[in-house]
Amino acid sequence: MNGTENAFTVPKGREDRVKGVYDCGDGYSMTVCSSCDISDFSEIKEKYLSLGYETVCENAIGKNRYLTCVLGDKLLHVYYIGEAGEIRAVTGRNDIIPSLFDRENPTGSVRPSCTMMPMSYTQASGGGQCIIFRLTDGTFFVMDGGWSGEAYTLYDTLKSLNRADGEASGPIVISGWFLSHGHIDHTGCIYKFAEVFGKEVTVGAVFCNDASVEQMTPNYVSYYMSTKNLTEKVLPFFRDENGNRTRLMKVHTGQKLTFGGAEFEVLFTHEDLLSITVKNFNDLCTVIKATVGGTTFFLTADASKVELPALMAEVEEAHLKCEFCQVGHHGADRGYTPLYPAVGAKYYLYPNSYRDYHRDLETNAYEWVKYVVDNAEELYLAEEYSYTFDLPYTAGTAKKTRVI
Repeated sequence: MNGTENAFTVPKGREDRVKGVYDCGDGYSMTVCSSCDISDFSEIKEKYLSLGYETVCENAIGKNRYLTCVLGDKLLHVYYIGEAGEIRAVTGRNDIIPSLFDRENPTGSVRPSCTMMPMSYTQASGGGQCIIFRLTDGTFFVMDGGWSGEAYTLYDTLKSLNRADGEASGPIVISGWFLSHGHIDHTGCIYKFAEVFGKEVTVGAVFCNDASVEQMTPNYVSYYMSTKNLTEKVLPFFRDENGNRTRLMKVHTGQKLTFGGAEFEVLFTHEDLLSITVKNFNDLCTVIKATVGGTTFFLTADASKVELPALMAEVEEAHLKCEFCQVGHHGADRGYTPLYPAVGAKYYLYPNSYRDYHRDLETNAYEWVKYVVDNAEELYLAEEYSYTFDLPYTAGTAKKTRVI
């Protein structure tokens, strides 16, 4: 335990099952109990609801069960992992943004789409990623954004997509901006975008899962996604649809965010690593599954051979199946080959340059790249052109637009 207050009470008689209490960052902690079954989860759920906690969202994936509930300024996110026989209970302050959990989740009249935005890839290290969903209510969901210089490309792309249906364009509304992890090639954009274009758009919410400092090795300095940085350098520039300052929310495994006629399901966060010390932000990625326009997307960000085996051990393979898959870590090192046949995608979003794609393909050690290339019906790189896929997607109809 790292001094983080823990408000979760283990059911009476099960105190000896506590495996540990872990610091999740931002004042949240996780209690893990082993040798549990689904009846333990049901008992915990019944107990906290009887105490007056209100359900925000519930979810089930195979044998796994998930519940987020709140009482005043308190939050409890508890879930049961069937394969591991574990109860994991995250407690902390109530930062829930109700607009992200619209239970009715009405479908609007706008045809949804997914756009992979190109990166400039001028950096020697490559990297960078931005995926944009246009939702049926005409608003947008943005994943990451890329380097800081990509802020201008993002704004231009949003403007173009905002009038893609030929109607007079209204204000740009980003219902949710999701940051997968702390590397600057994924988070740099939001800082510059907020500073330059913050007054030109509406942002309903920013969400991510920031790790604890203790979970990073001491020599890891670049901490770009910290809650402190986002709160001080991004949120002051943004306003939501009511004119209030945009809020930041910490997401947890198993939560299903529903808005704009779409679903964004959190499959894995660093919390599931149970505070093992890692050397790289790529091992702290939040992995999500998106369902937009009836089309499914597996979005790994830079998750690789640390997180993905753990995810696959805890989430049944049938639930991983998606039509689109974003290739992890730009196709570069630290990939995890078994993920790709498990997802079984037809279409692959490959966020990297032509140069690095061919480098990766020629590297014999990168067997995951070879699998993707051999099995993709369509594969798209994120250099020079944006690719927009109207949803539901028909093979061969991607719209190609030169941007860079």
